[in-house]
Amino acid sequence: MASRKAKITDVAASAGVSIKTVSRVMNLEPNVRPATRERVREAAAALGYEPNPAARGLASRRTFSLGLLYENPHEFGYTQRAFEGVFASCAAAGYTLLLLPCGMAAGACAADSALHLATQTRVDGVILTAPLCDDERVLNALHKRDTPIARIAPRAPDSGACTVRAADRDATRAVIEHLFDLGHRRIAFIKGDARHGASAERLAGYRQGLQARGLTVDATLVAAGAFDFDSGRRAALRLLNLPHRPTAVFASNDDMAAGAIAAAHALGLAVPTALSVAGFDDSPIASRTWPPLTTARQPVFEMAAAVTDDLIAQLRGQSDQPRDRVFECSLVVRESTTAPASTVRQP
Repeated sequence: MASRKAKITDVAASAGVSIKTVSRVMNLEPNVRPATRERVREAAAALGYEPNPAARGLASRRTFSLGLLYENPHEFGYTQRAFEGVFASCAAAGYTLLLLPCGMAAGACAADSALHLATQTRVDGVILTAPLCDDERVLNALHKRDTPIARIAPRAPDSGACTVRAADRDATRAVIEHLFDLGHRRIAFIKGDARHGASAERLAGYRQGLQARGLTVDATLVAAGAFDFDSGRRAALRLLNLPHRPTAVFASNDDMAAGAIAAAHALGLAVPTALSVAGFDDSPIASRTWPPLTTARQPVFEMAAAVTDDLIAQLRGQSDQPRDRVFECSLVVRESTTAPASTVRQP
């Protein structure tokens, strides 16, 4: 005969605490002494007690779930690592993660999707990726409903939401410095999607990096991209067909840098001997191009996990104010960059 399933009353009796205390521990609520919390957990483990998820949600009026709203991604490597970081944090905290793609919707359509995620699924909080994290109608819709928010890579922090960003300007300047030290003086830049806050930051870092090295910012060496392979290829073809072409191309992400390498190959330019190419993110494609990409590594997994941790801490009452964090990036030098072919370097 099967043994009787342990109940919350059994855990309370074994741990020597009230049923309410057991409930608070199981619901991950604050203001329980660490020793008591540990005693309850040990009793629950020993008895094989598993709380009923539905009852757990009803008791606390919470669903212990978070929603992640994102656009139909071009940046597959970046988006995948962001998903993995959010999921890892949710799994560790006992939260369910719901994903809602928003296509290329903007404004009212994106706001409707955000409200659907918050109301119809009754998630406890919503995580927004770029560029949705900067969409005013999305933010206003969620703020009006008092839905806790976490924002990944916004243009600026928001006092009403947890935020996390990369030090984009510093990382971009580090790439420019690397190319300058190799001997490059005509360094082109491919911009990212203008709706993303990171795009403006990386463009500013490019300009500052050139100026810090005494180089003039040449508008003809800046081309528009959209964070995808094809836009990077098209932008690079324009740059490489200039009468005085660049010796190095720095793209705002790795997908566009891979497109730049393809453009160089199509024109018969060897990378890196005839053209150096660098990217940003250190996404999986960076190590799969030929040659492998020099890039600025953005700790996307760590950033996504951190902002999810911060949101969960806020939901548990463990944090008084939403946090704003900035993560440093690191330069990863691979075979796509080298000294320019010319033996005469400009001063």
